[in-house]
Amino acid sequence: MNSEEPTKSSARSGRARFLIGFLIVLAAVGVLVFRGARNAMVYYIAVSGLLAKPLNDDLDGLRVRGVVVPGSIDRQELVLKFKLTDGTESIPVTYRGVIPDTFGEDGEVVVEGAMTQAGFEASFLMAKCPSKYEAEMDGEGGPPPASKPA
Repeated sequence: MNSEEPTKSSARSGRARFLIGFLIVLAAVGVLVFRGARNAMVYYIAVSGLLAKPLNDDLDGLRVRGVVVPGSIDRQELVLKFKLTDGTESIPVTYRGVIPDTFGEDGEVVVEGAMTQAGFEASFLMAKCPSKYEAEMDGEGGPPPASKPA
C-alpha cells in the first residue's frame, strides 16, 4: 500500500501543476484580448467637434475624419503637414510615417493621434480609396440612352 500512495500524490501534483499552468496561460490570453480591445476602441470625432473641446480635456487617442484642404500639403523628408477640414472648421495635422499612395488633395482621410497646442499630431493616417463605381453627376460620363424608333 505504501508503494501506491506516492503515485497517487505525484498524479495529484501533476494535475495541480497542469491546472496552474493552464490558468496562467488563460490569464495571459485574457490580458492580451483586453488590451487589444481597448486599443481598438478609439474615440471618433469630427474636426469642428474636436475644436469645440477645451485643450485641457483628454485629447489623446482620438480618430478624426475629414478632407485634405487643397494647397495645404507640405511634404518634407519624413514629415507630412496638411490641413484637415470637415467643411466648417480646419486643423493643422502633422504626421510622421509612411504616406498612403491614395493620399492627396481633396481626399478623405482618417487620422489617429492627439490634439496639441500646435495642432493634431497623427500617429496613424488612413486615406480613403476613391471608388471607381461612383455614378457620374449631371449625365456626364456615358453615351446618351438609345432612342427607340417611333
